[in-house]
Amino acid sequence: MSEVRVDTTATCAGQPAVVVQSAAWRMAVLPTLGGKIWELEYRPKAFQFLWHNPRRAPRPVTFGSGYDEVWSGGWDEIFPTDALHVHGSKRLPDHGEFWSVEWQYEVLREGTDVVLHLWSTGQVTKTRFDKWIRIPAAGASLQIRYRIVNTGESFPFLFKLHPALKITDRSRIALPRCRFTPDSEYSTWFPSPGKSFAWPHARKGDGTAVDLRKVEAPESGATLFGCADDLEHGYCGLIHPEQDIALGFTFQREVLPYCWMFASYGAFQDHHVVVLEPCTANCWRLENGLKNSSCRELENSEAFETAVSVTVVETEREEELSRVLASAAVSASPSL
Repeated sequence: MSEVRVDTTATCAGQPAVVVQSAAWRMAVLPTLGGKIWELEYRPKAFQFLWHNPRRAPRPVTFGSGYDEVWSGGWDEIFPTDALHVHGSKRLPDHGEFWSVEWQYEVLREGTDVVLHLWSTGQVTKTRFDKWIRIPAAGASLQIRYRIVNTGESFPFLFKLHPALKITDRSRIALPRCRFTPDSEYSTWFPSPGKSFAWPHARKGDGTAVDLRKVEAPESGATLFGCADDLEHGYCGLIHPEQDIALGFTFQREVLPYCWMFASYGAFQDHHVVVLEPCTANCWRLENGLKNSSCRELENSEAFETAVSVTVVETEREEELSRVLASAAVSASPSL
């Protein structure tokens, strides 16, 4: 039985890092930069899943900075808001208050598994945010559990995962049967307020058909932004046929009933990237989520909890990835 190795003295992209390595995974986490997962490599194929901005390395930023202007890539969590929002006297920063601050951490060993426990406290909301990442010695799945406890006044919130995924023009996006609603603000194909349609087949604003599963080349100069709901199963994923490999996220559909997606095919700051974003709300502006009741308040002493599993499947077939993820869809928090 191979062991999980941990290096707490490592650096990645010039930043202090915790590097955890098992038979299947090599994962690098940057505690001083929001607890960001910077590297997520599947070792049997030496394949790195996460996108890194080629023009902007991860660096400490001022709290309250605009996210897009300093986005280096990797995997962040968004809480308590996506777009900047003012709630009473509280100014909730762009993409939340945790991606730009330092997190504390400890390394736990449970049997042959390693659990990396990270935590931080919100400067505005005073919430305590914990996440536990379990890396098993064997197997191609890892698990992440989140717990956020409000120790101050109540406030409205949304919670989103924000993994930026590396793509090529042969990659394909995988979602279960669902309804998809494009957001016109960042969707070049759907410039008018969009109607919902059954994923993945749509018609662009000019009437031409498009299969949204297909990743476009960066020369297409397009962006896609929208929200999937009525998910048949709680999963999303990305397939890389040229490597015969796919990455899937399974999540608690009763807690994260929506999955947002942002794709830049060369249009947004010249990026070529897909971000898959399981989320609590069907609006990315908190004020809109409050109007349609998809956002709620986190009361004093209340806890928000959820979990996600991350799985690699060696396949180029969407049917195979969907079968594996649907059978593994998280219905209860993994035991951490």
